[in-house]
Amino acid sequence: PMKRTIPAVAYYRMSSKKQDKSIPAQRDEVERYAKANGYRLVRWKPYVDEGISGSESDARPGFKQLIADAATLGDFEAILVWDQDRLSRFDPMEANYYWFQLREAGVRVISVTQGELDWETLGGWLTASVTQHGKAQYLKDLSRNVLRGRLKKAKAGKWAGARAPYGYAADENSDIVLGDQQAVDTIKWIFKAYAENETSLHDMAHELNDQGIPSPSGKTWSNRNIQYVVNRKDYATGRIAQFREAKGKFYSVDGDDIVERGKADDTEINDNCYYVQCPKIVNKRLWNRCHAVMAKRRKQTAPRSRACSKSILNGLLICGHCGKPMYVSTSSKREKADPGGVRYVCSSYMRHGTRVCNRNGVHESALLDLLVEQIRDNVLAPDELERLRAELARQLEAKAGKPDAGRIERMQRNLGKIDDDIRAAAKELKRTPDDLYDLAVADLRELREKRASVAERIEASQIDSKPRPSAEAESLERTVKRLHRLREKLTGGNPAVVRRCISEIVQNVELWFTHKTGVRTHATFTKGLIRFNSAALSSPSSQLD
Repeated sequence: PMKRTIPAVAYYRMSSKKQDKSIPAQRDEVERYAKANGYRLVRWKPYVDEGISGSESDARPGFKQLIADAATLGDFEAILVWDQDRLSRFDPMEANYYWFQLREAGVRVISVTQGELDWETLGGWLTASVTQHGKAQYLKDLSRNVLRGRLKKAKAGKWAGARAPYGYAADENSDIVLGDQQAVDTIKWIFKAYAENETSLHDMAHELNDQGIPSPSGKTWSNRNIQYVVNRKDYATGRIAQFREAKGKFYSVDGDDIVERGKADDTEINDNCYYVQCPKIVNKRLWNRCHAVMAKRRKQTAPRSRACSKSILNGLLICGHCGKPMYVSTSSKREKADPGGVRYVCSSYMRHGTRVCNRNGVHESALLDLLVEQIRDNVLAPDELERLRAELARQLEAKAGKPDAGRIERMQRNLGKIDDDIRAAAKELKRTPDDLYDLAVADLRELREKRASVAERIEASQIDSKPRPSAEAESLERTVKRLHRLREKLTGGNPAVVRRCISEIVQNVELWFTHKTGVRTHATFTKGLIRFNSAALSSPSSQLD
């Protein structure tokens, strides 16, 4: 009779190319072992975790899927690994948690180097647990030794990190020097655009992505990436703080000492951090201007109270008598008397009293219907919409007829750098060992795809002069649709959404009042003037009364 083969799956893990046996090498060993020992791999697509530490369970999708499939699918009886530490470097307590789940599912773990993990006998379980302890301790010892070496370099004023901050690089002496020129130019452009033009984070990210410039992570730019650049002080100070919040999985830096995690005060910033000198990329004055703009925007956008968060016209209303903004009244008495209403009061009166301006105030509900009616009559009328679209088309055609030479030049520099990387990768491919060949080919293929994408954008910028739908055109159409539904939104919509919708088309609303003098001067709203954002409108303003 034919000998029964045991259904099995394979699990491969590699945390570092420098330290571990490669995935292809592990696969060769496991498949050879399976064929020689009567195991049949039921799935040729293995469970794999690449570039992830063996001490991390939640960060390993392949491992988590393996444990789940063992309990639910029930189509394999064994897990084949190259070594016990490929399955995990957990401490014995955590390892036993997963061993128990596998045993209950009727699944064994077979290591090519150690053989089967014996959980049935006391001696076998002790041997597996002692071996597991050694695997976990190795990782802790390695972590301590690496941290000790990094701390020594930091004390000597050298760079002790794995990768230098965006725009910098570490030379062979672990000193910080300027990095890729494209990254340096990008940093300068971000600071200048943010400080001098007050360009929004979203618009800057869109522009950089359009030029094919990679973000600090090598991916596309986002608002968060722009904030990362603007908030880095070392671009202006010329020094980078190291070990300011040094805490690892096993050990932390506490002053000049390395202590076990939990024994150091990880909740506080380390005042005794170490600095490494670096070239300045922007001057301190420009950095301060950027953060002044940031603080200004924060004040404009951050709500100050529950009333502010419920308001729709906050930031748009101006007192016509003194020219100052009108803010949401945050009087607790008024909120209790009218919890559902929002009232705006002249900021001059709130700050300086009647010696500067009268107590001019108005409820938001009194303005909204009038405002929406004027928006529809002056913006959403068919003639006005056609005029807006025609003006936008003219601007887009003018842009398309004049390609941005600076932008094309930056993309061409980026293309040249990618070509250099491709040549270097192709040259290195000839010397790549067999076990790393697949990874090297994949890297080279990714570089070629990146080159094709950038080349396509350059060609489109140089040749195609036809106007295309832009972010501005899409924004106009979205605004039109939202404004058509604005009256419905006012009854139950999100105030932030409605506020954004109105502010895209309205610059400000100036309000005027009549005053009746008695024991206390009483102000009554009588008329207003709406100023629209778009210069393409036939009438840039409209009376509100």
